[in-house]
Amino acid sequence: MERHFFTTGQDCPFNCQYCFEIFNNYKFPVICYNEVRNLNNCFIYPTFNTEFFLNEQLLSFFNEYIKKSNAFNIFSFSTKSSIDEKDFLKLIEINKSLRIKEIGDIKISVSLTHKYNIDDNLEEGTASYQERLSLAKKLQKNNIKTAVNIKPILPFVKLEEYKEIINDFISNDIRYFVTGDLYFSKNTDFYNQYIKDYNNIIQKSVMWLKSNPVWTQIVSKKKIGELAMYIKSLSGYHFESDEDLLKAMFLIKE
Repeated sequence: MERHFFTTGQDCPFNCQYCFEIFNNYKFPVICYNEVRNLNNCFIYPTFNTEFFLNEQLLSFFNEYIKKSNAFNIFSFSTKSSIDEKDFLKLIEINKSLRIKEIGDIKISVSLTHKYNIDDNLEEGTASYQERLSLAKKLQKNNIKTAVNIKPILPFVKLEEYKEIINDFISNDIRYFVTGDLYFSKNTDFYNQYIKDYNNIIQKSVMWLKSNPVWTQIVSKKKIGELAMYIKSLSGYHFESDEDLLKAMFLIKE
């Protein structure tokens, strides 16, 4: 299945110091029905470069898609917010309509990079750890496909802290996890403050962007391998990309 990335045109309200948007100059198209009307059996990311909020643009898109579409697409979101009650109820309504008409389904990943000190300037403005855990439990309870993004893996966060995150979510029957390495720019305060002394740095072509830029990345292969085994030992499911997670979660065979 093809993947297609969009934006709502709304700037992300958070200030995550490691965010790839700091150095990404690719312009995503704004989500609207005309952009997806010819898409079928695709993974669609309506808010790829920003936070999940049901703003006017996104609501307008889903309203038109539900009225007009005869296709089937899976909509993938990730969030570091707590999602207010009004948006949560609307999300449930949208997903029910997609399923009733058999034109789509929604997956939401709760994103985390660490458990402790999450309210410091590393992720300024984001929801607390407990709020994100509560959101995942609420999504699961309301029959929304739910996963956990532990990404980017930060080299200064200990393995045991990541295992605690995994324990917390699996104990609430949330079993799908995606991990990923850290992209960064040396021309940032984040680099100088947090990671300038770390090794395992590579240059990697970013294949999910049409321009295929080459970005700098810290590879945490050993840590991710140990986390993958730990997740499996707890009867969870580990993936190294959202694409692979979606294929498994929705039982897609290619």
